[in-house]
Amino acid sequence: MTRLRRALAAVTAVSVTAVGGFAFTTHSATAAGGSVTSAQAEVAAADTRISGYLVDPQTLEYLDDVFIVAKQGGEIVATALSYGADGFELWVPAGVTKVEVKDPDYIDVTRTFDTTTGNKTGVTIFLNRARYLAGYVTDDAGNPLLDASVVAVTGSQTVASQLTYTDGDDADGFFNLEVPAGRYKVVVDAGDAYYPRVDTGVQVTEASSGVPGDYTVYRRSSVSGVVSDGLGEVAGASVVLTARADDSPTPEVTATSKRNGSWSADLAAGKYTWKVTKRGYPAERGTLAVGGRPATQDVLLTTTLPTRTSLEGPGRLRPRKLIELDIDVAAKGATPTGRVRVVAPALDVDEVVTLRRGAATLTLPKPRDLDRVVVKAVYGGSTKPGLVLQGSSTRLVLTR
Repeated sequence: MTRLRRALAAVTAVSVTAVGGFAFTTHSATAAGGSVTSAQAEVAAADTRISGYLVDPQTLEYLDDVFIVAKQGGEIVATALSYGADGFELWVPAGVTKVEVKDPDYIDVTRTFDTTTGNKTGVTIFLNRARYLAGYVTDDAGNPLLDASVVAVTGSQTVASQLTYTDGDDADGFFNLEVPAGRYKVVVDAGDAYYPRVDTGVQVTEASSGVPGDYTVYRRSSVSGVVSDGLGEVAGASVVLTARADDSPTPEVTATSKRNGSWSADLAAGKYTWKVTKRGYPAERGTLAVGGRPATQDVLLTTTLPTRTSLEGPGRLRPRKLIELDIDVAAKGATPTGRVRVVAPALDVDEVVTLRRGAATLTLPKPRDLDRVVVKAVYGGSTKPGLVLQGSSTRLVLTR
């Protein structure tokens, strides 16, 4: 190639559309009265050569007819085609040159060469065959999401990334990542209002053209409530929420009720089962659906009142004596806590006593009916009616 032809290859390109993914603007050179044109002025500069081969790493074949563009400072300075085993050749001005290789069947490759010190020869550029990770991104309600980021990562290297867009069928939330065969982690991020989605171990093989994969991202939400036992708020209760969806980003969340019985948790939108436990109370369970808006779940702890009630004392009440009502609450494997409400309408009694080590004492006034007093006891939100107190010293034993 003569020095002039090298220069023209460096500074002259014909406008081409959709050739290897490039578009080009025509550069022309004119001469008047024997003067040197701007194109000719660049002839001397375009005397550095970048040459080598394009190779498919899977087959080790030399690639033919692949378009190559050289740029310096963002401007195209040379173009070339690869010729199989004969390779390719670019003549560029001395400097830092970015070489871009694009072919519809292969992953785009960009290499940078410093030609300030001379030619770069024997360059081998490997092109991996293009495979695809494609699908749609929706939220937990099934709504498609535009501009969600989808990234394919191998190790610590980002191989491909894209924002979701509208596909050819006018369906929103589409992505199509061009990747070589390999194993990937796919990360989907739809913004602060959603939990990121991470899918590990996505395998793309040479045997397939790609891997389809739709992804659901969950909206960030919250739930709060109050734990009580029917007589007031309960502190220190454990609230465990378990997601029913296998791919939920918050599979299990635990909260503890405060002194005023309140609790709260941040979690992904979806369906959950919940369980509330507190020493001295049987566990309470239920289900809960959480959407994009905050949800509320109040919990009432209840205790099964006695299956056996023991009343001990003299057969009759003696005049002018008060009744000492001793209350014992028994629970297998635990010391009951909380409060017991005692209601005796005939004595105009409606009082709450606090259990200490499972026991409490309440003094009742002298009854009008010395032989029979009916008392209702409330513990943990449940009521045991019709307890008959007899005698001047009576012991009420609540067991379960």
